[in-house]
Amino acid sequence: MDLHITEEAYKQKLLREKKLEIQKQLKGEKTAASPPLHEQKLVIIDSNGTQVSSENIIKPIDSKIKPENAYQQWTFFKKSKEFPPSSFAFICGPENYIADISGKPDLNNLEKKDNGPIGGILKEKGWTLNNIKRLQ
Repeated sequence: MDLHITEEAYKQKLLREKKLEIQKQLKGEKTAASPPLHEQKLVIIDSNGTQVSSENIIKPIDSKIKPENAYQQWTFFKKSKEFPPSSFAFICGPENYIADISGKPDLNNLEKKDNGPIGGILKEKGWTLNNIKRLQ
């Protein structure tokens, strides 16, 4: 029992410390003593043993890029939440519903296989019999 309480208290302490660290980062305060990477001096030596000038090095960009306007925000969030297109649908319900969604099924054959033409909403979307299974 005491071990569980001690473990929980330790987790709470770590969470508080992490929360303070994140708040400092959001305010722009430095949590580490070292200067940012773009202010550090780097010495790079190529395969020939000669020193490469720092002008030829691509400097890191600020990862906290803020959008300039609402359109940029909208395009970013729009891209991140797109779903892949649907590939198959089972349509079931009353006959009128099935006809409105995917057209009237034609089950008048020995195999009871649906040979009816596609119609309704799914025809407008470009779906075919390969994408649809009508149930009755």
